Amino acid sequence: MSFLNTNHEKSIEQLKSGNFEKALEYIQDALFEDKSHPVLLAERATIFMYLKRRDEAFEDLDLAIYLQPENPYRYSSRAYVKDFFGDIEGAIADYEKCIKLDPEDIIAHNNLGLLIEKQGNLNRAKKHYKAADNFLEKNPNLQSRIKTEQSTSDQTSKADPLLNFKEKNSSSMSVAKDVLTKKSVFKEFIQFIFNGFKIKS
Repeated sequence: MSFLNTNHEKSIEQLKSGNFEKALEYIQDALFEDKSHPVLLAERATIFMYLKRRDEAFEDLDLAIYLQPENPYRYSSRAYVKDFFGDIEGAIADYEKCIKLDPEDIIAHNNLGLLIEKQGNLNRAKKHYKAADNFLEKNPNLQSRIKTEQSTSDQTSKADPLLNFKEKNSSSMSVAKDVLTKKSVFKEFIQFIFNGFKIKS
């Protein structure tokens, strides 16, 4: 991934290592250089999440959405944090908004399916799993990227994955699940896939 400044890079390095307090120090410095950058706000929200600082996480996420209301990544980011803090209904609403803006977002479809299945609606959940499967299977370059990340992930990284793929019989999805559920997944790749496999603007 590309970094906005040196402190941003240092923050991500600390986040990957599980040093959340230190990651917060660096992201605060990064924001001092660029006070309202949505990417930095979303990064700080992730750190606040790990530190269980709920209100501050949502302040950053809400501001990021205010600044970029048409960016689907902003809604999927907030959806994940809502789910982390137990707001399943709110997370579903944000994933649905993300999908409305980007119907081909494989991560949003899959994570939305997981939440809907939690609510007991398996048939509706399967529609989103199928959408995720279909999009992945139609993109051999994406499958190749996932396999590459799977084989080169740092085995010592402590960063928890932000995403979990539903385990199914689909070979393509099982490859993706292996990548996204291992603690060795790099934060950079997490951000890449969390953004619907697009480079963040």
